[in-house]
Amino acid sequence: MSLGLLFGCCVRNTAQQTSIDAIQDTGDAYSLDNIDFFSANDLCQKQKESLVLTKEERYCADKVNDLAFTMLHQMATEQGDSSFVVSPVSLSCAIAIAGNGAAGKTLQEIERLVGPIADANSFYRKYHAALPHNDISNCSILNYLAVNPKYPIKEAFTKNIVTKYDACVKSIDFANPQSVRQINEWFHQQLNDESVDVVIEPNRETALLLAGVLDFRAFWSSPFDSKLTDNDDFTTDRGDTLQIPMMYQENAFLYTENNSIQAVSLPYLGSCYRMLLVLPKSEKLSKFSSSMNTNAFLNILGSLKEEDLVRLILPRFGCVADMNVKEMLAKFIPRAFDAKKANFSAICALPTWIDEISHKTSIEVTEQGTKARSITVESFMVKAEAPEFYATHPFLFFVYDDVTHAIMLMGQFCGNGVILNENNNSSKIH
Repeated sequence: MSLGLLFGCCVRNTAQQTSIDAIQDTGDAYSLDNIDFFSANDLCQKQKESLVLTKEERYCADKVNDLAFTMLHQMATEQGDSSFVVSPVSLSCAIAIAGNGAAGKTLQEIERLVGPIADANSFYRKYHAALPHNDISNCSILNYLAVNPKYPIKEAFTKNIVTKYDACVKSIDFANPQSVRQINEWFHQQLNDESVDVVIEPNRETALLLAGVLDFRAFWSSPFDSKLTDNDDFTTDRGDTLQIPMMYQENAFLYTENNSIQAVSLPYLGSCYRMLLVLPKSEKLSKFSSSMNTNAFLNILGSLKEEDLVRLILPRFGCVADMNVKEMLAKFIPRAFDAKKANFSAICALPTWIDEISHKTSIEVTEQGTKARSITVESFMVKAEAPEFYATHPFLFFVYDDVTHAIMLMGQFCGNGVILNENNNSSKIH
């Protein structure tokens, strides 16, 4: 009896846009004159307070980041000089859910990857409850459990997932051609977006399918002015020079640098999420990425300091990635994929194993800027010694929260995947 795990992530630096092909200039809609910063800061503080972790939950958050860098190393090897994005939180959550149905050595392997299941359940319950849902920062983690009525799935397992992961559980006959539409329509309703098809065509004999989507939409706390965006040189690791749209601003940011890297952290409004940009100074990104791990990431975060003024140049980009996670995870939880050795007896008394697992992620990073912010920028131009963070060659990016530091999203930008605005009313990725 096979299980299917389908997890995806749609990430947009916008509060209302629905697809890469539908990006529009939001300069008029998103004005700092309309933002209640007191309320936005209050939302951020409330999220921080709700994300305070126990020692056991902290261990599980660190496990998310360990998985993140395993994903980074595999994707960097597979993609080479191509841009990509993945969602460690989303994938780790899927594995933890499956772990609730595991026993014996299968459970032991899963717990080595995500932490003790009881603690992982506690961490994700707290993480989900703290997700922001407001007009300027919105994040949802949606879990859908489709149960084939042909198989005796244990009710205790499905109730557990509903309680601990707020999952929607439905009886689905995968032999029925309408089953795919039924699952996708639920996600369309939850996301208010009919362009997101999570399930394509599952095996008709699949006993249980777990589908999950992480949807993150947020405005920059300090948006870029789209009028300052202009084409500039971007040098790839191969030495090619590309002309791509570069966003520009000068503002106060958390910043650090050493002999090897520069790093800057950009906050989002209405939540405690941030995007960390890490730019190697001379080393090629492929070589630098191989040296990154959880400790290196936390060391960078620990060295960040507030700078009154940072001159920032950042490509306007978007990318989509489909990761072969089954091959990667088989190295860590091999029994889960082995029909003869897997033990998911807490799901079903019949022999059960994970047959397929997919992980698709997309991200868009745009200005979402306003003219109002340029006033502040101009007022800081007197500081001549301001650090300059010019992302004009390949770099890494991480979306994380200020409390748990769990990496929700991460990836690399290598020059492909730029967003070109045409006449300010349509966009394409190249």
